[in-house]
Amino acid sequence: DEIFNIDGKNMIATRFPDFKIDATKTGYNITLSLDCSPVDKPQENDNKATKNAIKQVEEDFFTKYSSQLAYFKRHLFASPFEKIFNLGKEGKLSLDNKVEFAFSDDSICWIIPEGDQIGVFFAINFENKTEKTIAKLILTEMEVAKKHVQNPPSVMKTLDDKIPDILAKNFNSERVKAKYSNGIIAFTLFKRHYAENLERSATMFSQFRQYLKYHIHASMTYLHGRMRRRVGQLQKTNNQAKFEEEGKKTYRSLKGKNVEVNVGGEEEKGPKSLLKK
Repeated sequence: DEIFNIDGKNMIATRFPDFKIDATKTGYNITLSLDCSPVDKPQENDNKATKNAIKQVEEDFFTKYSSQLAYFKRHLFASPFEKIFNLGKEGKLSLDNKVEFAFSDDSICWIIPEGDQIGVFFAINFENKTEKTIAKLILTEMEVAKKHVQNPPSVMKTLDDKIPDILAKNFNSERVKAKYSNGIIAFTLFKRHYAENLERSATMFSQFRQYLKYHIHASMTYLHGRMRRRVGQLQKTNNQAKFEEEGKKTYRSLKGKNVEVNVGGEEEKGPKSLLKK
């Protein structure tokens, strides 16, 4: 509801012009309806060619609109970014356009326009200890990686208990005051970062949380794979290091004679003790 209230109606009017917003059904956040009257039903007396033509129209109709609906989540989550980016592209940014919303219970975002700049802030919070550690490494790497990119946006990661001054100044909600396991990461965008490819920029920011989780779990899978291979090698080495059973055994010497050896027994003198453990 929070995201929808920012620019949801405009998003539906732009992206889904053939759909109509209906009264929301219980248990859902939004209900859309579509007029299916353009799709004719084949009649019994229609010939085969007519029936095939009607079937093709039906398939094209539902393929078109099902493809549109498949992107509904992307368009909804990207709508706050697209709204701010469009205002920036038109030179109409102001602090009145600042927004705060949550993608989920543990994923909070703030967007603050200031002059010709746009600040995008993400609160990073993980419950799992391993996820926290890997997320810290990835976020630190993101700060370092901008040195190898031409004209990158500014990237700054705050300490776990530190609130960026600009957030504390513009928002007074409990979300800003809360503590997050991996702090808050901030991106500072200029017009060159979003004006040329606005949709792509909005998509990347709307999926930042999923991007981060993907790389965390990919790293965990890689580490688990290495651990399993290492354990397998150690088990193989351990299986090869087996002691011979105790008792007397007969070996053939270099001269072709049989030599009896007491494996694991008491100390003996002479050639019979040469091969003894």
